[in-house]
Amino acid sequence: MNHQALADEISFLLATETRSLARHLEEAVPYLSAPTYRIWHKLKHLSQASREHAKRLSALQESLELPPRPHPFSPEVANYHYVDVAFLLPKLIDEKQSQIAAYRRAIRHAQHDEQVKAELESLLADNETQLQTLEHCNRDLTANPAPADVS
Repeated sequence: MNHQALADEISFLLATETRSLARHLEEAVPYLSAPTYRIWHKLKHLSQASREHAKRLSALQESLELPPRPHPFSPEVANYHYVDVAFLLPKLIDEKQSQIAAYRRAIRHAQHDEQVKAELESLLADNETQLQTLEHCNRDLTANPAPADVS
């Protein structure tokens, strides 16, 4: 197991889970139309899931006695509180794809520790399910776009 690389990846994952656009969804107030309301309802749980993932990653980091490493994040996510769901979905998908790639890298670094690998694989599976939900919502939205505002 490459402890340095694993420490870097877990710290990066922790940063993505705690500072992600998904974490802002509880506070966000996007413009909702009838089609996007159903999608928004499916997305709101992502914030809670991200919080749970962060707890699990923190526990993993502590159990391995890995030093936390600071990672910068884009404060741009705070600007997305009042946009529409059609704008948010592609950004959430990109963010989730990046997280999944990071989980896969972390798993490669933890190949010789079955417990660590199993925990990371479990978190990866959660994130892959979330990505599928996001992609499904995006397909639904593009297939049934909201009517244009004519006011």
